[in-house]
Amino acid sequence: MAKQRAAEAQGADAAHVPYVPETVDETTVPDMAEAHDYYRTPRAQHPRSDNRMLFTSVANIYAFDAFHQVETLLTQPLLMVAGGKAGSLWQAEQLLPRVNSPKELAVIDGAGHVSLYDVPEYVDQVTTHLSPFFTKYL
Repeated sequence: MAKQRAAEAQGADAAHVPYVPETVDETTVPDMAEAHDYYRTPRAQHPRSDNRMLFTSVANIYAFDAFHQVETLLTQPLLMVAGGKAGSLWQAEQLLPRVNSPKELAVIDGAGHVSLYDVPEYVDQVTTHLSPFFTKYL
């Protein structure tokens, strides 16, 4: 990335990489295979989605800390919903004990990260958590 940033500073074209894999095989990480099935197929693909991001943005993604100052800044009630098979589940599990406000983590068994977007079996389970939580805290 440093070489690319330097090249761009000297006038080189920006380099782009796919955000979601264009193809999947048995070596594809499950969350990325699920993202491909959602974003790169008629299930949710949009004609103007070119599936690319700046290569130099990857450094910002790695450096981002969504948990920074959560103990101080997150004061409102928090409902987190995560798929039991989601590669991102660890984030919710690590965040939960750090939140000082009313909180709940609903884990949807069998769901991945993206399947919570539109798979009725999982979306229906998600919705059962919404009304009780928001009725209690809003």
